[in-house]
Amino acid sequence: RGLLDLFFLSGIQIDARGRIHMHRVGGRRFPGAFGSAVLYPLVKRVILFRTEHSTRVFVPDLEFVTETGRQDMVVTPKAVLAPGGDCLLGLHSWHPGESVESVRSATGFELRVRPGAGETEPPTDRELALLRGPVYAEMAAGFPEFVAAHPQVLP
Repeated sequence: RGLLDLFFLSGIQIDARGRIHMHRVGGRRFPGAFGSAVLYPLVKRVILFRTEHSTRVFVPDLEFVTETGRQDMVVTPKAVLAPGGDCLLGLHSWHPGESVESVRSATGFELRVRPGAGETEPPTDRELALLRGPVYAEMAAGFPEFVAAHPQVLP
């Protein structure tokens, strides 16, 4: 009904157009893809994320297309990718300790550097206070097992 402003979504594979594959790898089928695929076009802003940035994840061709790609950005442990006017993902910023070349070498398709790209800015004091305060409290209340299993997420 248009009430979701922001949706975080992940996938097994992501291609240069930001399309995602969420169904299966080899013979293993993953649950939950249908609901995400239904919500994806209804949300105002979509941010894709992956906890792995490798050529296994960022591929030239998807095994199966679950969603066609309409995201604002893709966030990984190495970088932030964003679509440009050509509708292809490009390097928006790389995280401290990474470089253009380290991100490109971990990406299975040609990765262009967006104009104005640079090292990812660290969070501001205000952003850290929000994450460590109300966001952490909501995470702990809604996902206590996750918070207990990942104490390093928000120190």
